[in-house]
Amino acid sequence: MNKFLSLLFTVTYLFSQIYQFQNLGIEDGLSQSNVYSILQDQTNILWFATEDGLNNYDGNNFVVFKQSYSDALQSNDINEIVQDSKGNIWIGTWGGGLAKFIPASGEFISFTSAYQDSNSLSGNRVQSLFIDPDSNLWIGTSEHGLNQLVDEKTKRFKHYNTKNSMISNDRIWSIESNKSGELWLATENGLNHLNLKTGEVTIYFRETANNLSLNHSLIRCLYFDHSGKLWVGTEDGLHQMLEPGKFKRYLHDERDPHSISHNVINVVYEDSFDQLWIGTGAGGLNKFDRKTELFHSYKNDPVNPISLSSNDVRDIFEDHSLNLWISTRGGGISRINLKQKPFAHLTVYDGLTHNRTTSIAETPDNKLWIGTREGISIYDRKTSSYSYLTEGSGKERLKDNYVRVLSYDRSGGLMWIGTQNSGLASYDYKSNHMSYYESDPSNSNSPPLNEIQAIYQDGDYLWIGTEKGLSRLNKASGKFEHYLHDLNNGETSVITITGNDNTIFVGADDFGIYILDKSTMKMKQLVHHPDDPKTLINDVILCMLLDDQYLWIGTERGLNRYQLSSGEFKLFDTTTGLANASILAILADDQNNLWLSTNLGISKLDKSNFSVRNYNQIDGLLNTSFIRASAHHASDGMLYFGAFNGLTAIAPKQFRSENYKYPVRIRRVKSLVTGKDIDLSHKTELVLPAGENFFTIEFIAMDFTKSSRNRYQYKLSGFDPDWINSGTRNIATYTNVEPDTYTFQVKGSNSFNEWNGNITELTITIQPHFYQTFWFKLFIALMVLKILYLLYWLRVKLIKNKNTELRNEIRVRQKAEENLENLIHELETKN
Repeated sequence: MNKFLSLLFTVTYLFSQIYQFQNLGIEDGLSQSNVYSILQDQTNILWFATEDGLNNYDGNNFVVFKQSYSDALQSNDINEIVQDSKGNIWIGTWGGGLAKFIPASGEFISFTSAYQDSNSLSGNRVQSLFIDPDSNLWIGTSEHGLNQLVDEKTKRFKHYNTKNSMISNDRIWSIESNKSGELWLATENGLNHLNLKTGEVTIYFRETANNLSLNHSLIRCLYFDHSGKLWVGTEDGLHQMLEPGKFKRYLHDERDPHSISHNVINVVYEDSFDQLWIGTGAGGLNKFDRKTELFHSYKNDPVNPISLSSNDVRDIFEDHSLNLWISTRGGGISRINLKQKPFAHLTVYDGLTHNRTTSIAETPDNKLWIGTREGISIYDRKTSSYSYLTEGSGKERLKDNYVRVLSYDRSGGLMWIGTQNSGLASYDYKSNHMSYYESDPSNSNSPPLNEIQAIYQDGDYLWIGTEKGLSRLNKASGKFEHYLHDLNNGETSVITITGNDNTIFVGADDFGIYILDKSTMKMKQLVHHPDDPKTLINDVILCMLLDDQYLWIGTERGLNRYQLSSGEFKLFDTTTGLANASILAILADDQNNLWLSTNLGISKLDKSNFSVRNYNQIDGLLNTSFIRASAHHASDGMLYFGAFNGLTAIAPKQFRSENYKYPVRIRRVKSLVTGKDIDLSHKTELVLPAGENFFTIEFIAMDFTKSSRNRYQYKLSGFDPDWINSGTRNIATYTNVEPDTYTFQVKGSNSFNEWNGNITELTITIQPHFYQTFWFKLFIALMVLKILYLLYWLRVKLIKNKNTELRNEIRVRQKAEENLENLIHELETKN
């Protein structure tokens, strides 16, 4: 409960403590829920070591590597991972020795302990890995001491153990080096400081009578912070080394909620904001404030889906997007965004009487009043304590728990309370006395109804809105005057009221805006005209905000800006960038922005240039459905919005423009012909075999915070005539692409649609079938020419032969004719 509201003293403290955890588990594709180590490689891909495989993650999908992928990965139980300067990933397994993964080729290389080879790895259970500033790889084992990889080609290691050196124990839990390059070892029995040049080892143990010694000799983790201070996590407490041999202890104290939450310390990590994080064995995650020396703990809450996934924290890592990743045993992975501080939330888990937050107000004595369907929660920020004003008997109690509206009267020291069923109440601070103004049909000076929907302070008067119109209470006489009650068959439901010295503005449900001139008490109406786009966009008024020049009007169909001097309207809706057109509440900050609660989150509108930023659960909102007219601008600049699932607090000054455009990585190509996936995380060229000209290309912007909001454009040069806008879809599909060499180009935008000018490229060569090659086509052409020539030659020869036959036939005929003539001549001669 105090976790939220005690932080309201200052914006800085509030938003340095509240985090929403986003969790990843087996249901999201993680191969196993015991996760021991985290790293981010040179291409921004995240890697996780689990008890059942090595996982990489791009913000959308997991890829899992197991023994089935490569025999060189000799165990699926991965205990530790590190990356060297060449981009190779070294993997320490529990029982399978050491493995090296080369991302560029996808190859694994195994380094294991061999009994017959004294230069091999000393043991196959790898407890820890470390790469020192000179790029030397150090391997700590669970039973066989420390190893240094001396020659990668011959797989030769140098060994340090209790037999051949002065180290105190052969189980090496953690390895670190200081700025001078000397090694520090966390062992099962003692902290070891190893001077590699001299071979000298200095060992620090627990000393029973020395409170400046370690509190336990089993050392589980080591960490040098940015200032060079050594932090030592043991089986019984956290320690800071003040000087060699002297340690300051930080131990759990059940009587002190600001002590460390548990004494088994698994990991210590310092983020880029110089915040120190500590993972414990059963007490969750701790953040340590080194100025106040106070710990703030974050633990698993089984009924809270945005809490830490498990209380057994094994590793902590900050990525390039300022996300802090927490690996756990039994709970998979949790993530918080270190920038995600401008939103905070209060629910029944923190002390609210009900999640439906209908109204908010503050009092000069530093108290926050929160109206709900189950009474009022009052928080005293001086004492960090709650009190409650709820239904019951007595002059200091509510008659009705359903509180619709709250408004503090500074001049009278009263809190005005509009209820659902018991009319208007005023609570006097000094006398602790509650007075009621309830509807009495026989008394025209009473409220028209007991359901009070709106309250507006106006000096000696109090304006209230009900379903029966507008009423004005004279505070001195206690009598009401009524307005709008005769209009619209007596059904003018007043939702919201605001005003200035001269005018009262009244927002009605389905009847637009009524403007009351206080000097003449005359009224005019602003309504929607379907044929006139320059009028009010909608007559269902949800909220209003008045400044010096404009009346801002929230409706079901957008936000209207009404200029007081000219009467002109300007519309803001989904076409101008708002995520949702139902404007439920409006607040102005001190930086010339309007903040709008809607049915799809919160939007920020810059009044100077009308640019819009939309925020939802991805940005840290607990919920996206808010309550009509439930909002408050506090004196310290904080903004509060009431929602169906609690109270949302905003610190506008904490918001920063998101200028960083995340690089886009081409992750894989999938052949639609064979179904084969090709990993492209570390490649810029791809050759596809003949016939595989139907394929998809998957890409991702390396933004682990809001990856679902990133937008993309892509083009296959030589195939696509122009860029294709794919929205948030991160897959491109191509069919029937001719064999050739192409360049696939892709670019992305951040979550606010700001495009990255850097283009990621992939060269794709689609090999032709043999019959599609130039030489085959040339061969075919030559063969065709040859055949044509042969046909021509045959035709010519046929013609020649035919001609010869004809000539011969002619000769035969001529000869026959000659013979006939000769015969005839002979016969004639004889006769």
